[in-house]
Amino acid sequence: GGGGGGGGGGGGHLGELLGLWEATFPGEDLGEKKRPNPAWKKLGFQGEDPVTDLRGMGMLSVRMLAYFARTYPNDYRRLAQRSLLDYDKGGYPFACAGVNVCGILVDVMQLRRSQDAARAPPAKKKAMRCHRNIARFMGQSPCAFADVFCIAFVVLDREWAEAKATYMQFSLVAATLRRRLHKALKHSSLSCPAALARALHVQLS
Repeated sequence: GGGGGGGGGGGGHLGELLGLWEATFPGEDLGEKKRPNPAWKKLGFQGEDPVTDLRGMGMLSVRMLAYFARTYPNDYRRLAQRSLLDYDKGGYPFACAGVNVCGILVDVMQLRRSQDAARAPPAKKKAMRCHRNIARFMGQSPCAFADVFCIAFVVLDREWAEAKATYMQFSLVAATLRRRLHKALKHSSLSCPAALARALHVQLS
């Protein structure tokens, strides 16, 4: 038939992408040709083939969004509606925002590479405190990173709404999220993602 096609690893990602589509739009069929397909823009991918948006953080963000949909369906559905709004009326590309949130978390938590704390300048020491906190979270629960992702996404959406931002201001809102995460995660008293949620005034449902 029309086939989704897809060279490289794209075909392997299709099942997870289709699962995310079904979680977001239950019972709504993409049609015979799964990708490319303009319907993916409705979920907040920028092009007709979602795999092209999955650079770096991409597949991790799809898995995080799928966890968000399963675990906190009310908040997930509320945030996913953003992609259905015009970008000058409070909307933003939901799936692409998820890629950005993943990237911010990996940077804030220093997950790309370990740092030598003894030689690190003060800014790096702050990052090390963030890294230690998230390591403690992850030692307690395999879902900790995913829970922090959900918390961070809700904060991003709240900042977006409060700023009455347009899509051209997305990088400014993302920078605010980065600062809030740094400030909250550097406190040694944080023991779990629920404590981070309280610190950031987030209640997930």
